[in-house]
Amino acid sequence: MLQTVTTFRRLRADHEFVLVVSPISKVSLFSLTVAWLASLLCSTAAPSRERLPLDPGIILPEQIFPALAEILQTAVQRSPQAIRASVDILIAEEMEATTRARLLPNVGGGGTYSAAQERRLNQPDFAPAEKLTYNFGLTQPLYHWGALRSGLKIGRISTQIAEKNYAEALRLLLLEVRQGYLRLIVEKAGLDRLRRVLGLAEEDLKVVESRIEAGTLPRGELFSSQLRVEEAKLEMERAEEGLRFTKSSLERLAGIPPLADQEIPNMVPSLVANKTAVDALLGHFIASNGVEDDFRVEAMRMQVVQERLNYRITSTALRPKFNVVTGVTQDEVSYTGSPEDRARIQSFYAGINVSWTVFDGFSTRGLRRASLLRTRQLEADREARMREVVERARNQARQVDFALRQSAVGEARLSQLNGLVKFQEEEVQRGNMSRRDAETVALSRDEMSIRTMVFRVEYLGRLAEFLSAVGRDPALERILPSLP
Repeated sequence: MLQTVTTFRRLRADHEFVLVVSPISKVSLFSLTVAWLASLLCSTAAPSRERLPLDPGIILPEQIFPALAEILQTAVQRSPQAIRASVDILIAEEMEATTRARLLPNVGGGGTYSAAQERRLNQPDFAPAEKLTYNFGLTQPLYHWGALRSGLKIGRISTQIAEKNYAEALRLLLLEVRQGYLRLIVEKAGLDRLRRVLGLAEEDLKVVESRIEAGTLPRGELFSSQLRVEEAKLEMERAEEGLRFTKSSLERLAGIPPLADQEIPNMVPSLVANKTAVDALLGHFIASNGVEDDFRVEAMRMQVVQERLNYRITSTALRPKFNVVTGVTQDEVSYTGSPEDRARIQSFYAGINVSWTVFDGFSTRGLRRASLLRTRQLEADREARMREVVERARNQARQVDFALRQSAVGEARLSQLNGLVKFQEEEVQRGNMSRRDAETVALSRDEMSIRTMVFRVEYLGRLAEFLSAVGRDPALERILPSLP
């Protein structure tokens, strides 16, 4: 019995498959062929990386403030940055269509009608000459050593690179919108505190003025109280301008309508953090080589592929190019203007056109060397970017830990001041302390409350940056699959 043994080697592994075909029925042969094709497809498919589920203890700002989630969704659609990046995709798609057109037939032609005075040897005088010529033809590329198809692949890769750049732009946009929104909350809380400080300074000024009028206080104390009021007013106005500018910047960045003051939260609540979840995500990111999923790393890999295709195209520059040509031409002339004296030549042609550049002054050699150097440069840039992504993820994990510890210290100090304020309020009710002294301590508590809020914002921002660095930003994961 004769047997035919065919060996197929996998493209992405070192395993071999041996298919033994024996004299069997056509149905059995077809079944074996289908089974082999299925196994080949499964073996050559890129292995999918297992994604570690996010711990429920990981809380992002949009989970605390639902309004921020709506702003993020709007920013993806209306932000000038997102719109610009989406236009880059459209431009890349049009350029891809341009490269595809080079594979299609090129149809064109032209015509000329002219009238002239010509001298003929058999006539003593000038004779009028009218001529109508035209040429219409079709050129179809036949064989260009794969250069045209490589150009089409470059166009397709350019579109994919634009899509990766769009995703990277969205990633950075989401981080910036979160930071702007949280900064807005902190600045609003700080402005409220400065308004209370100004109110207390104005009350002190009224007390000083009344005591001066009563003659129990020298007039020199009035100037100091007025200066404190002016300083408090200046700080409040500066804070108002800062809040206005931050709000307008966020509105422009996210492409949202103006925010009302009541739409901005007054505080950031205390958080329950989970450091082990961050460490687990970092370990999984490094172990699974998730850095290859980074948008910029993937775009750089595509650029390397593009440059290799450019090298392949350049290598064909000194080879003959073959095209199929067909068309019609006409040459017509008349020296007397009479129809009997009109000559006309029409030609219909079809054939193979060959164009061959034999020597171009070593231009192709220089282009090939430059392409190889660019390829090495792009590969080095990609390796550097991969190392940068890993180091950035590690640094962001450390920054999350620092922010968490700082927030814990702030929470402890705030709790201590809350206890002191509560004690002083009880002392005021007993008559052992004046209301003014208690309000001064309450202002210190408010200042610590704002500092603690800054620590909470720092933690939320660092956590969002870390999740974005390891490719696990939940907002981006929800948005990208829904994009057209």
